[in-house]
Amino acid sequence: MKNLIYKLLTILVFFFVTINILLADNISLSQPNKVDAIQTKEISFEFRQAFNVGVEVNKDIIEDSDGFLWFSSYKGLVRYDGYGTKFFKAGPNSLSANFVSDLFEDSDGLIWIGTKGGGINCYDKKTLSTLPL
Repeated sequence: MKNLIYKLLTILVFFFVTINILLADNISLSQPNKVDAIQTKEISFEFRQAFNVGVEVNKDIIEDSDGFLWFSSYKGLVRYDGYGTKFFKAGPNSLSANFVSDLFEDSDGLIWIGTKGGGINCYDKKTLSTLPL
């Protein structure tokens, strides 16, 4: 008998708490879709470039130890110094391919450049030269 009374009291308390919550939030039982509308509100945003480096960046952006920003692209490699850009494209003493996919700076300050179809290149900032490996 005590268990039955306890269960009934628990159900009544739950019922009254639920009703109070619904009324406090101005949600009536006749408008159940109002909760759905609140939970499914869409959020939209627009991405804008902070500056244009002249090519579409495809994957990697790194900042090297000297503060330069390096951007990989389908058309080569771009270095931004805060004022302007320098482009590196495939050619003699430069990149082995234009499609740059990966960038990494090692502890010696060398920029490692992964290209599609041209393998790995290494840019030495001290000698300003790019060597395919």
